Amino acid sequence: MQRFLILVFLFMPAIIFGQKEYKHEYRLELRAQQSSYTTNITDTVLNIGNNGILAVQVFNREEEVIPFSIIKIKNNKTDITIYSDNNGFVSTSIEAGTYSITIDYILATTLVINNFIVRENSRNCITASLGNSNALNIAIIYSCRELSSEEIESLIDDLSNGREDNELIINNTCYFMWEI
Repeated sequence: MQRFLILVFLFMPAIIFGQKEYKHEYRLELRAQQSSYTTNITDTVLNIGNNGILAVQVFNREEEVIPFSIIKIKNNKTDITIYSDNNGFVSTSIEAGTYSITIDYILATTLVINNFIVRENSRNCITASLGNSNALNIAIIYSCRELSSEEIESLIDDLSNGREDNELIINNTCYFMWEI
């Protein structure tokens, strides 16, 4: 009985004043962001034979580290899968040659680097910047009033580009959740 009274008390203002919550589901997939990378190759003084050192560090577009990303290194002799550490970093010694390198993370756009040459006795560094994927980004927007299609498009555009400072969110007109 007490629970019923509490529920009635909580929802009474909404019932009396007609306050309602609007739910907008934006079912079109959001734009994926492109992933990119830079390389730096330095000769080392280490004598490691026919091998080179491959070092990879993975960031997102806001230059924040992405930990535990998957790095696949492949050619006709080698097929290695390794994971970056808490700092998004991994380093391994591999035979000099030409490789296809795939860098992947669940919420990011996969980066594929074809024909990457690992030079012997060199440190071959890749700094990857992964963009947000659109695969899991479907927004459900809740608002205290009806939103126009322009307001929804503006909100979705901001959210898909990592900006949560949209005026509708700041002034508490709406809030959003990502559907996975």
